[in-house]
Order: sequence, then structure tokens, then C-alpha cells
Amino acid sequence: TKLHRFAFGSSNSLKIITTVTGSAAHQFAQEQGIMCYTEREANLLRGCNPSFFIEYGILKKYTQEFNVRDIMVPEGVIRIGNHAFEQNKQLVSVVIPEGVVEIGSYAFNGCRNLQRVYLPSSLKRIGRFAFRDCPLIDVILPQGIEVVEKNAFQGCTSLRRFYMPDSLQRLENEALRDCMSLTELRFSAKLEHISDGVCNGCSSIRQIVIPEGPEYIQQNAFRGCSSLTEAYIPDSVLEIAGNAFADTPLFRMTAGHYIVGRFLIRADGYSPIPVGVRRIGPRAFERGGLRIAVIPEGVISIGDNAFANCGVLTDVIIPKTVTEIGVDAFAYTPWLTRRTEPYTIAGANILMHANVMQPEVNIPVGVRVIGPAAFARRCGSPPQSASSACRRACPACSTAHFPTATSSNPLSCRPRCAASTATFSTAARI
Repeated sequence: TKLHRFAFGSSNSLKIITTVTGSAAHQFAQEQGIMCYTEREANLLRGCNPSFFIEYGILKKYTQEFNVRDIMVPEGVIRIGNHAFEQNKQLVSVVIPEGVVEIGSYAFNGCRNLQRVYLPSSLKRIGRFAFRDCPLIDVILPQGIEVVEKNAFQGCTSLRRFYMPDSLQRLENEALRDCMSLTELRFSAKLEHISDGVCNGCSSIRQIVIPEGPEYIQQNAFRGCSSLTEAYIPDSVLEIAGNAFADTPLFRMTAGHYIVGRFLIRADGYSPIPVGVRRIGPRAFERGGLRIAVIPEGVISIGDNAFANCGVLTDVIIPKTVTEIGVDAFAYTPWLTRRTEPYTIAGANILMHANVMQPEVNIPVGVRVIGPAAFARRCGSPPQSASSACRRACPACSTAHFPTATSSNPLSCRPRCAASTATFSTAARI
């Protein structure tokens, strides 16, 4: 007998299966990463301390014993339930045994004397607010953990060291907010992004290391890290939110621009680009007064709308080191709109713009990349002013023809569009 992977539906609502070791259900649980309660756990939990209220391997509540400050969770437990130890004022240390897969939301929230917690290698997930306001000193996440939910360690003001392995795939919003004793941090290479406010208010942190892997640093990620003087930003990072490093020593002008590491986040719109920059961020020079843009050797990418609507930009020099030019990077600039040649090719042989109307086109020899919206004028494609994030989220933006310019995006687009609050120089007539 074998269970199909959609035997219980296609959603992820199934959290635990009670079954027998070696059965089809047991095999299904292991394949799908679902917690499994078997006779092994049942035998281990027989006769355990009655202070632990446990059902089917889930520790639902701990009743404080007199003068007990250090505890060991019984073997056989597979999940620490939501609120299980919340607001316990006596606990100083907790040992969580092998076999525990998840620590639920608010599990240790407000345990104001909890200094040490030992996490097993079986652990996969830590729930939201799980250790909020605990005076933990060191946290070592085990190899194999995948998710730390939002605000999990918020307010751990005594936390000096936080280690995350490269198995961690999600470190959610404000997970380490206000950990004011943390001095350095290395992120997991498997993170897709550095989440909103993840280290907001970590005022003692001096150094962060982001390995190759994450692509975005989101809003307020390091806001208020007033001691942060060193940040390693890898080339995999494509976009840094404008206020990601607000109120830090790194958020200061360099040659007229806001630059973190080698990533140019925002420009003053007029000053030249300094040597040493590797990436020019989205909208960095948008609507600026730059007349000549000389992209230095060594720059590898130019973000979406980076120079869009620079109304006096007439000359652009792009070196061969540039391998990626984002959506509408030079949209509505004289440099691009006045070009008369059939093809505009720049950087590492990127076809940026096609000025042809024939029913058939021949791509020039040597072109390595056809840039986004390169044939937009010919094909009647999405608006040059809508960002790539808007296009991914909004069916109207991704399919409509935009023949005329208006002051904001169309009303029919707004309910669906991630950029519905933004104002663009062009939009759709739908």
C-alpha cells in the first residue's frame, strides 16, 4: 500500500500523522516532511513527569514545579506546542531532545530568566514570537533547520551570538529585532532575501556577512544598527531597499550617492558614478539631472528604471563588464528615445532596444542577451514605467498595450497591482 502525495489534499494543513513505524502512512510522512507520532514516541512518553501535558507527541503545556529552574523536555515529544512555556518566570535552561521537529508560536515567549536553550538536530522550524523577550546569551541553530518565523527572537537583549547554518531558507520579518547585544552576524546562503526589519534596532552589531545567494535586502532590514560599520554585500543581491540601512553609519553619502558595500542604492541624480561600484540599484538615478552617464569598468548590473525619466541624459557609456541591464533602465531618456539605428547594443553585447518595424527581424551576430522589453515598441508590450515587481503581480500590467501616457496607473489595474500606490510617468489606456 502506498499513499499518493495528494492523498490528504494539496494544501500544507496536515501537520502530524499518528501511525505505526514502517507503515505506508509512516513512509508518506517521512517523504512529505510531516511530523509523525508512532509507538516509539508513545512508549518513551509512558510514565513521564505529569508536569508535562502531552498529547500525541505534542507538549501542550508545562506546569511549573516548585524550585525547578532547569528542565529536560521528555523524549518522545515531537513538537513544542504554542504557548507551552509562555511567561514562565523560573526557567533558566531548557534541553530539547532529539526528535522534536518544531517549536510552536509563543512557546517560550516572555520567559524572562531563560538564558540557555539546547536545540536538537531534528529541529526544522521555530514559530513566531517563540523566544521573544528571553535573556538568551547564545543561540546555535542546528544544521537542518529551515524556517525561523517572524519576531522569533525579538527583544532578546542579552543575545551575543546567533549562528544560522546554510540549511536555513527563511528568516522572517523582525526575527532578531532589538537584539541589542548582538555584535556580528552571518546569514544563510539559502535565504532568498534579507527580510523586513530582521535586525532592526540591533544597536551593537558591528559586522554583517551575507554570502552569495540572497537577492534582496528589504525595508528596514538593518535600520537603527548604530554600530554597523562593515557589511559584506554579495553580487547575488539585486536590490536593496532605500531605507534598509537607515540610521546606521553605512547610510551616508559617498561622492553624492548612498552606497553600501559596492552597491549604489540611491544617487543625487547629478554626480558621476564612483569607481568601485559593482551594482547600480533600481531607480538609483530616476528623474535625475544627469547629462552624461559614464558607467565605470567593474559595474556588472544596472537595475530596473535606474536612469528612467532622466530628461537631459543624452550620452551613456556602458562598459563590457555590464552583463545585466534591468527593465526600463534608460526609459524616457533622450539617449534612448532619439536613437535611430536599428539596434542598440551595450555592455556585454546586450541588445537593449530595437528600432525596427519589419515583420521579421534578424538578431545581430554577437548578441549574447536580449534585454527586457527590447522589442516593446514593436510588439505593444507592457508599460515601460511599471516596475518588474508590478508586472509579476498584475495581470493587467503584464498583458495590456500602453499607447498613451497618463499620470498614474489605470484604475482597473490598481486592485491587482503591487505598485498600485506608485505614480508612473506612463500607464495604460484599458
